[in-house]
Amino acid sequence: MDRGLAWTLFLRLFENSVEVPGPEVDQIAAACKEANIYAIVGVNERRAGTTGTTFNTQLTFGPDGSLLNKHQKVSVTSEHGALSGLICGENANALAMYSVSLDYPVVHVASWPTHFSPGIDMQDCILNSTRGLAYSLKCFVLNSVGVIGDDAIEAYGEDDTIREYLETERQKPLATILGPDGNIIAGPLRAGDGILYADICLSDVVIAKYGIDIAGHYNRPELFAHHFAKYFSSQAKL
Repeated sequence: MDRGLAWTLFLRLFENSVEVPGPEVDQIAAACKEANIYAIVGVNERRAGTTGTTFNTQLTFGPDGSLLNKHQKVSVTSEHGALSGLICGENANALAMYSVSLDYPVVHVASWPTHFSPGIDMQDCILNSTRGLAYSLKCFVLNSVGVIGDDAIEAYGEDDTIREYLETERQKPLATILGPDGNIIAGPLRAGDGILYADICLSDVVIAKYGIDIAGHYNRPELFAHHFAKYFSSQAKL
């Protein structure tokens, strides 16, 4: 991509990113309260008062319209149990997964962008990461994937090759819901905007841990603790 175009697009991204708190957050909170639902929403967050600081952020809302969490913390507690979330490649990070497992989530939301890069099969990447995640955490995993809109193709489509790539990617069904065994129980969702539904039984999470419980009886943290001691020792010397 042309460097000038990249700079222009970053400027547009920053200008259209969300501040937390802010009016866009208030609108989502109001919608959650009206629908009486929990929602975990991925956004590009702009730090207020800065001239370029942005983050990939997950916002967790409660059914009363409250903002329960802004992702740096990886889970919150609901009346159904812990709800966790990771962003993009974090879902393939073994230590991030272990950190999440310690909260014993019943539902985990994996937030994904609209596309990766040409030559990378996004569907394979998502399922390869999160089927293992669901199987290891023994929880339900919701793969929430961004949608490529006409405005995105207009903004990024600097030549026919990129436009064709984006048009192809927007047709791929990517959103899925996985069970604690790693199998797909709903989806993939058709291309475009939509909501994927699945009836789940929370006791399936308990039953699944009969075989594997990486936060509890299936784990030996004392075997790995020395690796972290080495890391923190090396950091202290810097």
